[in-house]
Amino acid sequence: MKIIWTIEFLDEAERDLKMLDRSAQLQVLKGLNSSYSLLSASIGFSRAARPAGI
Repeated sequence: MKIIWTIEFLDEAERDLKMLDRSAQLQVLKGLNSSYSLLSASIGFSRAARPAGI
């Protein structure tokens, strides 16, 4: 089963991200993507951490 996470940024975080140059934005987004990929693979799906629908 593949887990799909939804990440929502705070308005302040979106503004900060937009202030970075494009290469830095991509680096931040790639880092977030890899962090959540690792989280999905190792979380164990405790009741508190389960995505909706599981």
